[in-house]
Amino acid sequence: MFDQEQEVCLVKLEVGRIGVERQLTGEDALAAFGRQVDQRVVRATKKLLQCEEFDACNKVANKARATVARMAVPAPFIGGGFSLVKVAHYPAVVEALTAVRDELRIAVEKLVAVWPERVAASMVELARNGIPIEPSEYPSAEKVAMGFSVSFSPLQFSVPEALDRIDSDAFAEAKREAETRWNSAMEEAEKALATELRSMLTRAAERLSPGEDGGRKIFRDSLVDNLREFLAEAPFRNVSNSGELADACEELKKLLGNETAESLRVSEGMRDIVRDGVEKIGRKLEDNIINRPERKVIFLNKKVGGES
Repeated sequence: MFDQEQEVCLVKLEVGRIGVERQLTGEDALAAFGRQVDQRVVRATKKLLQCEEFDACNKVANKARATVARMAVPAPFIGGGFSLVKVAHYPAVVEALTAVRDELRIAVEKLVAVWPERVAASMVELARNGIPIEPSEYPSAEKVAMGFSVSFSPLQFSVPEALDRIDSDAFAEAKREAETRWNSAMEEAEKALATELRSMLTRAAERLSPGEDGGRKIFRDSLVDNLREFLAEAPFRNVSNSGELADACEELKKLLGNETAESLRVSEGMRDIVRDGVEKIGRKLEDNIINRPERKVIFLNKKVGGES
């Protein structure tokens, strides 16, 4: 329908996990704290379980969201869990998310294997601290096995072609409306990516600047690694094909050259050059994209096409 629609699709990511926190009732709070707690003022909860296997499952589940955030452009302006990605890059996104899903399956298997033991230990610990417990509050191992999940699917913007055969005027209006929404989504995606890069550049400039005492600030290797990772993914995440974003990335790539975090630590002159450069690029992003007068954003609150 639109030129860019052939290049860009939506990715819908859904991450499932089990909860292990429960709200304490008034009587439970009295038993735990020795006094009544006004639940209009204080919301008291108890954590049913703490163990490394459960934490590992949550860590992998979080990795799914981080993977999409790194390889696509999160699109909360469209809806929860939606991201935009170039169609040509979608297979790479699928490969990365499939690897995360397999990793999650293994982590969940390890959790399920020790679940009865971990629940028993948790109940003993809660009781020792005077926190009321009910065995029924804990999910079964079967529910735990099904509770963690990572699912994803591609979607596209579309107007049913059959509508044109029924009512050509309605089809034309729907097509214009969808195109307006699409353009709004592209503008928001461009601004989101520019804002992300601007935040990284601000952080880099701050760490490369002298401290209050004139000495060097400490910074990690990730200061440069994160910028290079952004530059590697930028061509695929620049779903709006923004020339200004592409130019900023190219300028940053030339600025960094072969510099590493270690070379910036030892060379004050190069540190100053890179700091001044990232500040300049950041200002351009603010002037040309981030602070650009906004158009009215039309949110995609209607059904979004079908799976491609």
